[in-house]
Amino acid sequence: MEYKLTGRQMRPLISINGDKRETLVEQRTKALNAISDALRALIDTCPHGRNYQGYPNDNQYKRDKGIYDARYNVLYELHREIERETLAIHEKEELL
Repeated sequence: MEYKLTGRQMRPLISINGDKRETLVEQRTKALNAISDALRALIDTCPHGRNYQGYPNDNQYKRDKGIYDARYNVLYELHREIERETLAIHEKEELL
């Protein structure tokens, strides 16, 4: 099944039978940190005009910049989605 960013959140219930709120938040915080690291690493791959000087026009640069932007946006939106989910879990009432 292919995953598409939707802006929706997973909504686990906080109850005596499941993971503690702190555990759910910690799991997502680890994921957020990893995505942040990936975003920082991806920035180093951003196309720079100096690497495209041999091309007769800037079409290849624009193409590659579009690919880079799409990759960055996927990670950025995933980070935002998990961040909102983490905040929702942190603020959610417990089921007892």
